[in-house]
Amino acid sequence: MQRNRIDFLFQTELLQRFIGVHIAALDDNGKATHVAQPLTLLPLDENSEPAFPALHISYDDAQRMMDRLWDIGIRPTAGAGSAGMMAATERHLADMRKIAFDLLGFDRKG
Repeated sequence: MQRNRIDFLFQTELLQRFIGVHIAALDDNGKATHVAQPLTLLPLDENSEPAFPALHISYDDAQRMMDRLWDIGIRPTAGAGSAGMMAATERHLADMRKIAFDLLGFDRKG
């Protein structure tokens, strides 16, 4: 069974402080073959449990969703900026190593 890639479009609705979520299945050429309809929430009584997830997506599709949210300015609450801070720290550490090795006359290749 061929599995289409799921793609997401997030549309900011600033005046209403909402984000419109559009979901489509794309074929190998990037053409939409299916489009999601509005989600329906069903009431649960006190004895019922949700039986199935609302959506099954692959890790690649989830990453694409995260990237699309990032594109419109949504950041994780816990650890916001941590990936960028880690990259900056790694670059700074590499610079400090170079300075230290140059000052001490060490050959960094060996």
